[in-house]
Amino acid sequence: MDIGDMCVLIASPHPQVIAHIQDRYHDFLSEEAPDFEIEMAFAEDADPAEYLDVPHEMLSDFIERSRAVEKRLEEPGAPSSSAVYWWGRQPSPFGESEADALAGSKPKVAHLGHKILFQRSDFAGCMDIQAGQGRNIFGKNMLPFAVESFLRICYSFLAVEHGGLLLHSAGVLRGDNGYIFPGQSGTGKSTIASLVTKHERVLSDEMVVVRIRDGQQLVYSTPFYGTNESAEQNIRADLKAAFLPIKDDEVYLKETRPAQALSKLLASVLFFGQEVALNQHLMDISAGVVAQVPFYEIHFRRDDSFWACIAERERMEVVK
Repeated sequence: MDIGDMCVLIASPHPQVIAHIQDRYHDFLSEEAPDFEIEMAFAEDADPAEYLDVPHEMLSDFIERSRAVEKRLEEPGAPSSSAVYWWGRQPSPFGESEADALAGSKPKVAHLGHKILFQRSDFAGCMDIQAGQGRNIFGKNMLPFAVESFLRICYSFLAVEHGGLLLHSAGVLRGDNGYIFPGQSGTGKSTIASLVTKHERVLSDEMVVVRIRDGQQLVYSTPFYGTNESAEQNIRADLKAAFLPIKDDEVYLKETRPAQALSKLLASVLFFGQEVALNQHLMDISAGVVAQVPFYEIHFRRDDSFWACIAERERMEVVK
């Protein structure tokens, strides 16, 4: 899998895992040499702590919450635990809110030397960045979003390791120009992506990778979308500007001061690292992006009139 020019080899003894990866991420598959290798297994295959080579007590969240899922499956009315895995083709025995609560949206992260351990109720993973290898073990009766969540976490660490950021941001390609619209949920990322005209293409309505390589600022599409599934294509473009969405009755651009831009950018980064040096590296990368990419507030209504402001900025850049 190639996301942001970072190739990951995924291996598993389970055909359904490989089939799911090939189906769900087909536009991002690659035959390039991998930068990182990941093995995926299930809890019934091996002892989770032994498989990940970590102390048993460090997997308490994963083990205890996995048991809560199994206990729920044993209640009257729940399907048998032999109902295979939920790859999106079979109904979950839980309602959506209950499944989210059992999984938990935020992983618990710990650092063991050069290893990074993260866990939720539905999976536990360990990445050895230095060795270029990782392992992940899924809980019994896992949900398909566990694969997605695990990959997002992996790529958030790999992006920082490769001098980049995995951002909560819409990304749009307009001609040869790449633009990002970073922000947390509710700021308007999906709305921006839904208002593209014939002049724009959506890179993602949810997450993009930003990297500075050889002095060039780049934005990459990702398969991590929100509601705009049609955006899925493996594309990279020169990053020309960042726009911070602000819903308003008026439509205009306002240049953002570097300190404010850095604060907003950091708030949009997907990253769970706790190690000081790693967080300092992330800060340095973010500061580099702000120093080299112009940031603006973009005030917009729920129509496509804001593109005129961006078009005017493009004309001014050509004049320069």
